[in-house]
Amino acid sequence: MADSLSRAADLKIEPAESQLEGESVSLKRRVFNSKTILSFVVAVLLLVAVFSKLGDFSSALKYMAGVNVPVYLLAFVAYALTFPARGLRWHQLLRNVGENHPRLEVTEILFLSWFVNCLVPAKIGDVFRGYLLKKNEKVSMSKSVGTIFAERIIDTLIIFFTFGITGLIVFGNKLPDEVRLILTIGIVLAVLMSAVLLFMRHFGEAVFARFASERVLSIYRKFEEGALGSFKSLEIVLSFTFVAWLCEAARLFAVAHALAGGSPQLAQFSFLTAIFAMVTSSILTLVPTPGGLGAVEGGLTGILIFVGMPAGLALAIVIMDRLVSYWALVVSGAVVYFTSKRAR
Repeated sequence: MADSLSRAADLKIEPAESQLEGESVSLKRRVFNSKTILSFVVAVLLLVAVFSKLGDFSSALKYMAGVNVPVYLLAFVAYALTFPARGLRWHQLLRNVGENHPRLEVTEILFLSWFVNCLVPAKIGDVFRGYLLKKNEKVSMSKSVGTIFAERIIDTLIIFFTFGITGLIVFGNKLPDEVRLILTIGIVLAVLMSAVLLFMRHFGEAVFARFASERVLSIYRKFEEGALGSFKSLEIVLSFTFVAWLCEAARLFAVAHALAGGSPQLAQFSFLTAIFAMVTSSILTLVPTPGGLGAVEGGLTGILIFVGMPAGLALAIVIMDRLVSYWALVVSGAVVYFTSKRAR
């Protein structure tokens, strides 16, 4: 989020804020800079490690050759439904801070930000989302990034809470050390996020007023307005959040059954296990490669093997799932990006 704030600080305050520096939003420059290229190199090395160490690739190909296409297509449908849910949630967060804009446009901008996150590391797509909303709807970028910050906090808390509950149900009192470590990290993150919100509410403006310039203070005030003001109508926000995450789990569940539906090898793969595996892969997208590429494949394959799946089936599920959740997003996002008037 500090990265988001630093980029926001490059903008001029209203009314000059309407003129953005081209460098701050140049997708081409972000994609082809050295940091992005290095992150893709790391991702490729992780993928090589996954294919060579964690799974039986020849067995995976056999499962993939026998895929049930109609069931597999349901995975695409389930994943596509996550974007209206997330778009409506962001629309509500924006309404909470006095910004009521067309739902379809808000959803399209959110979709484009996910596309960008597949191409560049460190969630730069979140900054791009704020830029597009500013460009198309004249919303302060600091305020919109504040709502995205609140959205990320809500997602993070729900992901780790769900990870803990489903992990306890799936593994019982045999919780693996790796799962315990991730739970500990989640608890630490929850405490830190709560501390940040409390600091912003009670001390943030006073601290910035004392130590920052008037320009930076103005940017912070808008960011704080967006972040703290988002926590209203939480029953609506959380409803859309749960719908999105259930659709994510349904995607993974559909992929598994498209590859081995009715097989005894899926006996341990309940919808609850799919939820656990899905939140695990969501946590792994935090790894600073584009879209968690490499890290998600490795972590998810390991989790599926750990819950009792054959290595070949686990690898096949991960490959076919990432075709839906990563590569299909890259292709469809590119189409929208190059055809949408809002993207540039």
